[in-house]
Amino acid sequence: MFGRRLPRATDPGDAKVLDDIRTYGFHAKHVRPDAHPHHAREKAEFGPHPILDIGISYTVGLPYSHRHAELAIVTGMASERAHAILWAVVQLIQDGANFAVSDESGDVLVDLSVRFGAISRAWRKELLTFSDWAARRKDFAALQLLLPDAEGHFPSDVGYAGPPQPLLV
Repeated sequence: MFGRRLPRATDPGDAKVLDDIRTYGFHAKHVRPDAHPHHAREKAEFGPHPILDIGISYTVGLPYSHRHAELAIVTGMASERAHAILWAVVQLIQDGANFAVSDESGDVLVDLSVRFGAISRAWRKELLTFSDWAARRKDFAALQLLLPDAEGHFPSDVGYAGPPQPLLV
């Protein structure tokens, strides 16, 4: 059951996003710094970016299919791995879970919990562009999925020794 009306597709990429939302309950977008080498010159003109230079993966459609906030992971990991993590959380949501800021779940990764953090409206608009499109440019909720280091420390914890995961607050 969808919470709101989805936008109309204007090109094949939009159509794929909408089809995935209707079929799977979400579409995953993976933005990686090396994904479009033909844009390297344009990117260099803008200079370093604290998130896009690492990479981000995010969902599109959860507010419509499950009345749940969108999810995002800031990570340099392979898109396939990030997709698997997002998919694991979506399956929990499909089974009735509902996550909010500061929640933790031990059901996503083996032997480690994940934490859910806030994403500011400014970062939602700048980074989650397809989620913003799906929301028809109206405000939408989104959570950052924070991954711990091998010792279980999260990015905001003293002693965190994992890969960069800038907080999107």
